[in-house]
Amino acid sequence: MPAYERSRRLLGRLLDGPSSRYYEPVIPSGVSLRGLYILDGEAVVDFSKEITTNLKGGAGRELLTAYAVANTLLLNVREIHRVRILIDGRQCDTLSGEVDLRLPLGPNAGMIQW
Repeated sequence: MPAYERSRRLLGRLLDGPSSRYYEPVIPSGVSLRGLYILDGEAVVDFSKEITTNLKGGAGRELLTAYAVANTLLLNVREIHRVRILIDGRQCDTLSGEVDLRLPLGPNAGMIQW
């Protein structure tokens, strides 16, 4: 399956949330994927503004959200080496004040529970 299609499917699963009621979604409700682009090993993921306005839970939740997106793509799509997150088509400094989004994200193994 091409990298773009695989990436869209993976992000769709994150947006859908967990299938079990025992887990919480890592992406806030109401968020939509506005766009996805893959160029020279960089995935650019454009989410609707609800990724910031509906994000609750402080620094830990922001870290989980940002790196859920980055790790999902980086660890499952070999063509992707870094991930940039946009909000409503624009680069933002952070989602809610903690994770620096001015530069693309790399993998963060500390956010993975095996």
